[in-house]
Amino acid sequence: MRPIKLTLSAFGPYAAKTEIPMDQLGQSGLYIITGETGAGKTTIFDAIAYALYGEASGENRKASMFRSKYADADTPTYAELTFSCRGKEYTVKRNPEYQRPAKRGDKMTTEKANAELICPDGTIITKEKAVTAAVCDIIGIDRSQFSGIAMIAQGEFQKMLLASTEDREKIFRKIFHTHGYEQLQRRLSDEAKALNRERTLQKSGIQQDIQRIACRKEDPLYDLSQQAKAEELPLCDTLDLLEKLIANDDQTKEALQKQREELNSDKTRITTLLAKAETLENAKIALVADESALQEAATKQQAARAAYQSEDAKAPLREELQKEITLAESRLPRYDALQEIITKIRTAKDNIAALKTKQEKQNALYNELTKAENQYKAELEQVKNSDTALLALEQKQKDNERQGELLDDISRRIAETEKQKQRFTAAQQDYTQAYAIYEQAEECYRHSYRLFLDHQAGILAAELQENTACPVCGSLHHPAPAAKHRQAPTEAELKAAEAEAEAARRRTEAANTTAGSEKTALQEKTAALAEACRHLDASLLPENAAKEIALRKQALQTQQETLQQAINDEGKNSRRKQALETKLLPETANNLAKLRENGEKLSALLQQEETNLKHYTEQQTAEQQGLPYPTKGEAMAALSEQKQQFDALNKSLQRAKAALEQAEKEHTLIQSRIEANRTLLKEDVAINSEDARRQLDGIAQQERTLNETIESTASRLDNNIAALANIRKKSGDLATLEEKYQWVNALAETANGNIRGVKEKIKLETYVQITYFERIIRRANLRLMTMTNGQYDLKRATEAANSRSQTGLDLNVIDHYNGTERSVRTLSGGESFKASLALALGLADEIRSSAGGIRIDTMFVDEGFGSLDEDSLEQAIKALSDLTEGNRLVGIISHVSELKDKIDKQIVVTKTKTGGSQAAIIC
Repeated sequence: MRPIKLTLSAFGPYAAKTEIPMDQLGQSGLYIITGETGAGKTTIFDAIAYALYGEASGENRKASMFRSKYADADTPTYAELTFSCRGKEYTVKRNPEYQRPAKRGDKMTTEKANAELICPDGTIITKEKAVTAAVCDIIGIDRSQFSGIAMIAQGEFQKMLLASTEDREKIFRKIFHTHGYEQLQRRLSDEAKALNRERTLQKSGIQQDIQRIACRKEDPLYDLSQQAKAEELPLCDTLDLLEKLIANDDQTKEALQKQREELNSDKTRITTLLAKAETLENAKIALVADESALQEAATKQQAARAAYQSEDAKAPLREELQKEITLAESRLPRYDALQEIITKIRTAKDNIAALKTKQEKQNALYNELTKAENQYKAELEQVKNSDTALLALEQKQKDNERQGELLDDISRRIAETEKQKQRFTAAQQDYTQAYAIYEQAEECYRHSYRLFLDHQAGILAAELQENTACPVCGSLHHPAPAAKHRQAPTEAELKAAEAEAEAARRRTEAANTTAGSEKTALQEKTAALAEACRHLDASLLPENAAKEIALRKQALQTQQETLQQAINDEGKNSRRKQALETKLLPETANNLAKLRENGEKLSALLQQEETNLKHYTEQQTAEQQGLPYPTKGEAMAALSEQKQQFDALNKSLQRAKAALEQAEKEHTLIQSRIEANRTLLKEDVAINSEDARRQLDGIAQQERTLNETIESTASRLDNNIAALANIRKKSGDLATLEEKYQWVNALAETANGNIRGVKEKIKLETYVQITYFERIIRRANLRLMTMTNGQYDLKRATEAANSRSQTGLDLNVIDHYNGTERSVRTLSGGESFKASLALALGLADEIRSSAGGIRIDTMFVDEGFGSLDEDSLEQAIKALSDLTEGNRLVGIISHVSELKDKIDKQIVVTKTKTGGSQAAIIC
C-alpha cells in the first residue's frame, strides 16, 4: 500500500481544504514532516489511519476530536486518501460525526459519520463497517496490524519497551489475535470454579437430606437416626436405615387405614337413619304451616283477579289517546318548516346590519389611505439620493477596517515577540542553572570514582606478600604498596553519584534543547514583526512601532466612530426610500383600488339582503295558518303529556296482570307441598335420635385421633422416601463431579500458569506469545547492534520479580562491553530510544511476516529523536534508511534541526494567521 494523495477539510488544525500530493515524495527514501508544535504534523498520520480504518494512528486521539475548531461552520469535515495497492488505485473518504448548520433555519444539526470507497472498476462501497472491511481485504491487514507495520505512533516506543508481562500480553493479544487462548484460559478457570462450587453444593445437599430423616423417639431405630444426622454413620448404613424406617412406616400406615374404613362404615349407617327421622319431623311441622297459608293465598288470588278486570275495562280510553298522539305527531314537520323560515328572517336582518357597518368602516379607511399616500410621496422626494451617499460612506469604512487589521496584526506580533523574549531569557537561565548543577555533580562523581579506585588498590595491596606474584603486574617484590583511603565511597554510593550526574546531564541537554528552540522562535517572530512593519509603512521600525501603532489606532478609532454614525443615519434614509418605493406606495395604491371595488360589491349585497327579508316575512304568515300551537316546543309539550297518560294506563294494566299471575303461582305451589308432605308422613322410622348422636360423637373422636396418626405416619414416610431418593441421586452425581473436577482443575492450573511447585509461571496465551516475542527480539537485535555499535542485545527475561508474578514477556538487555544482563529500564534516555525504535521495527517485521508477507510501501515514525547525540542520530537514520530498500518510503516526524539538514524531502506544516494550519511538500 502506497499513499498517492491526502486531502483534509476542516480536519484537526487544517481549517480549509488542504491537499498533500504524497506521490511527489518519490518511490523510496526518507522524508521528514516538520513544523511548529501543535501545527498538525501528527494529524497527517491520523488522517491516513482514519481514512483507511476510521481510527487515529495513536490510542489517545479519537475520531470525535477531528472537527477543526478553526473552520467555518459551513465547511465540511472529512479525510480523503488516494492510495495504490498491488498496482491498482483506490480512493477512500470518511467524515466523523459533528455539528453543522441546518439547511433550513438557524439551528445546528448532526452530520452523521460516513465512509465511501471508490474501487478501480468504478464500484462504490458505502457505510463505515463495509468500507473498513473492504480496506482490510484490499491491504490484507487490520488496523492494529497496520499500526504495528506502517505507523509507529508518538508515545508507542516506550510503551512497548518498558511494558510488563501483563501489558505486553494485552498488546500482543490485539496485534497477533491470541485472545482465543486467553478466552480458553478464562473458560477453564471458570469451569473449574463452577465444578468446585457444584460439588460443595452436592455434599451440602446430601447432608441436608440426611438431616431430614424422620423417626419417632420410641422407635428402636431412633439412636441410629441421630448418629446419621451427626455424620457418625457411614453413607451405606444411612441408606439401610432409611429403607428400614420406610418399610416399618408403610406397614403401620396400612393397618391404620383399615381401622379408619371400619369407622366410616358405622358412621354412614347411623347418619342415614338419623337424617331420615329428622326429615319426617320437619314434614309434620311444614304441613300445619302450609294448610294455614293455603287459605290466605286463595283470598289474595281473588283480590288480584278483581284488580286486573278493573284495569282491562279502560281499553276505550287508551284507544282515544292513541289516535290523538298519532295526529299530533303528523303536524310536527310543519313546525320545522316554519322554524327554518324564522331563522332565515333573523339571518337576513343580521346580514343587513353587518353590511351597513362594514360600508361605514371602508369609507373611513379609504379617506385615511388617501391622506397617507400624499404623505409618502412628499417623504420620497426628501430621501431620493440616500443610496449613493451610503455607498461612498461604506467604502470609506472598509478602507479603514483593512488599515485597522494591519495595525492589530502588528500589535499582536509586538506582544508575541515580547513574550517570546521572556521565554527565551527564562530558558537561558534554566540552562545556566542546569549546567552548573551538572558540572558540580560530574566533578563529585569523578572525585568519588578516583577515591573508590584508590581504595580498591589499597584493599588489593593489603593482601600482597613478599616473593608472591602480584595479581595485577606479576611482580614478586612490592616496594611501595598502595594504602586504603579512609574517605573512599562504597560501591552503592558511587553508583548513586553516577546516577545523579547522569540525571543532571539529561536535564542540561533538555534545557539546552529548549533554549535553542526558544531562540529560534524569537528570531522567527522578530523577523515576522519587521516584515509586517515594512508592509504597513516603509519608515516604521519595530523598536518604535508600539507607540506609533497606538497613536494610529486611536485616530482610526475616532474616524470610524464618526463614519459609523453617518452610515447609520444614511442607512435609515436608504431603507426608508426602499420601503416607500417597493412597498408603502404600491401597497397604498393597491389598497385604495380594492376599497373602491369592495364598496360597489357591498352596495349590491345590501340590496339583495333587503329583498330576501321581505320574501321570508310573507312566507312566515302563510305557514302559521292551521297550526294549534304557535311554536314546535309548545306542540311537543302537549304531545309528551298525552304519551305519559297513555303509558300510565298501559303500566297499570301490566302490573295488575303480573300480580294475578304471581298469586295463582303461589296458591299452586302451596297445594303441591301439602300433597308431598302427606305422602312422606305415611312412612315410619324407629330410631332414638339422642343415642344416635352420641354414637356419632364417639366415632368422630376416634376418627380424629386416627387421622392424626395416619397423617404423621404418611408425612414421615413421604419425607424419608424423598430423602432416600435424593441421597442416592446426589451421591451418584457427586462421584461424577469429583472425577470431572480433578481433570478440569488440572487443565485450568496448567493453562493459567499456576502449577504447584513450578517456579516459572507462564500462561498458555503467554506461551504462544513468547514465540512471537522471541522472533521480534531477534529481528530487533539486528538493528540495535548496528545503532549501539555492538554494545547491546535485547533478551527475554525468564525469571519474575517475585514468586507471585506472571513471567514470560519481561525484557532485559545484555551489555556486551561488560558482559552484564539487566532490565531495559536501566537504559539512559538515548539508549532507551534506540532500543525502543529497534523493538518497534522488529515488531513491524514480525507483524508483516505473520500477516502473510503483506507489503506496505510506506512507513511512518513519530518523534523521539531529540534524546540522541549526533553519532546516535546517524545510526538511527542509517537503520531507518535500510528500511527504504526495495522502493519503500519512510516518513519521520521530528523537531530536531539536524534531521532537517540531513533529509531533503520534507512536508512542512505551518500555522496561519487565522489559527489553522497548511502543509507544503519540499523536495
